[in-house]
Amino acid sequence: MNGTTIDNTKLSDAIAQLSAEKDADLIFYAGEIRREGYDRVSDLLEALGGQRKRNAGLFLNTYGGDPHAAYRIARALGHHYDQLTLYIFGPCKSAGTLMAMGFNTIVIGNRGELGPMDIQLANREEILEYNSALDMIQAMSWLQKHAKTSFKDFLADMRHKERLNTKFASETARQLTQGLFAGLYAHMDPVRLGYVQRAMLITEAYGVRLNERSKVLQSREALHTLVYDYPTHDFVIDRSEAKRVLFNRDQVLCPTIHEDAIGRVLYELHPGSRRDIDLVHLNTTVAPEPVPDAAESSKTTEKTQKRRNRKRDSVSK
Repeated sequence: MNGTTIDNTKLSDAIAQLSAEKDADLIFYAGEIRREGYDRVSDLLEALGGQRKRNAGLFLNTYGGDPHAAYRIARALGHHYDQLTLYIFGPCKSAGTLMAMGFNTIVIGNRGELGPMDIQLANREEILEYNSALDMIQAMSWLQKHAKTSFKDFLADMRHKERLNTKFASETARQLTQGLFAGLYAHMDPVRLGYVQRAMLITEAYGVRLNERSKVLQSREALHTLVYDYPTHDFVIDRSEAKRVLFNRDQVLCPTIHEDAIGRVLYELHPGSRRDIDLVHLNTTVAPEPVPDAAESSKTTEKTQKRRNRKRDSVSK
């Protein structure tokens, strides 16, 4: 993992204990969610083959990425395992939150956080800068709301204060409202608006399909909230918010001692802020030293004692 070696005995013990309790393969994914990550997950599942356990636990640190890749990763894990548990001890944003829809249980640590599922679009005027797809939708909503309010205010003022007849007052109010908002509406690109709307619908459709397996969402409205209703892409959805608004309370849990020990170490290794991807099968990468059985231990002790006796006899001679 970028030169970092995991050799902590306590960590290996915690992984072995958790894996045994859950009968689960434990996997660590950190970094951007993209097609490469899906390919690596698929390669891992194929390599495990018949050695796969019945369930799986995924420790995920990410700020998001490609919703198509997120959907495929969640579906691939769902195809190969009975029960899926997602462990969140740091950021699990955007496409990471979409992945959460496919998991039967979501364990969120004290520092873990989900985020809204609004799509990020490249800024046309800045290099390597992105804007939320919700920016355009919220701008349209704001313009519509204030255009209606302005028209009503103009009409009421001219009808009741200026005592103008309704026909003349309404036409004047229309012209004033048009003049006030026409320039703002002219900046809206209808083609880009259509693209944004389709992208949001794709994310929502993926969420519906993943939830059909996991049944983790409280309702269809909860999914709509994740896609459309939060005010900013960086909005923090902690464990309390997730339970209260989005997910079924019995499927969002606090971590156990072993889960917390593993999650904290993995977050320090790769908090998910880098684009590079780390994918680790924890069961095999961080494995405790095998303990010899009593018979083997006895044989080893006898052999060691014989060697010592031979050395002692040769010295005495």
